[in-house]
Amino acid sequence: MDLYRDAIIKNEEEFVRLVTDIKNKGYFVPEGEMYKRSKYKGSNELISHWYDRKSIYLVDKRDDIEEIFDFDSLQENISIKFYSLEKFYHFLKNIVSTNVVFWGLHF
Repeated sequence: MDLYRDAIIKNEEEFVRLVTDIKNKGYFVPEGEMYKRSKYKGSNELISHWYDRKSIYLVDKRDDIEEIFDFDSLQENISIKFYSLEKFYHFLKNIVSTNVVFWGLHF
């Protein structure tokens, strides 16, 4: 999570665009246990909402049972929603790929 937070600070503008896009699409929201005191030193509440977590995961909460069990469009809905996370996935993948440690060696 330290690498995640470091990447947010190094790429604040990109991260704001990325999470604003996720928020605007309305499919997924971040969840995970929050720190009691903010670790984020900036003033952007959007970043703070994603930054101040001990762990993070994204969920899609739906109350519309018909949408969930509409098997004719289920595959398309899942595909569209997960495709909407592509940029966030690449953001996370970039963190991992630039900070891989193998037997004490950084790659």
